Amino acid sequence: MTTGIVITAAGRGERFIQAGGQGNKLNAGFADAAGERRSLFEHTLCQALASGLPVQVVTRPDNLPVLAACAANQVPVTLLASAGLGDSIAAGVAATPHWQGWLIHLADMPFVG
Repeated sequence: MTTGIVITAAGRGERFIQAGGQGNKLNAGFADAAGERRSLFEHTLCQALASGLPVQVVTRPDNLPVLAACAANQVPVTLLASAGLGDSIAAGVAATPHWQGWLIHLADMPFVG
């Protein structure tokens, strides 16, 4: 039985921008506890990959930094200009019909191991 992780990264980050953030929050950089500075998405992706489970990312076609991080780590991507989380989950599950179980991981939660 294969269980994998669907990382939902297709939101617009509107609340982040409304709160004064610049650009897409997933591309905002910060340092982790070890002092390594990466984007929010890269931290999340590294956590998912460290699990050893297969990973599928659902992201917007215009989020080039997320696409680059996925390409660098050979992680498959589903492109979706998402209208909401439900659409992202459905797209990720549809892209991985060979899995029997799915763990849904929000891309803006880098501390979930």
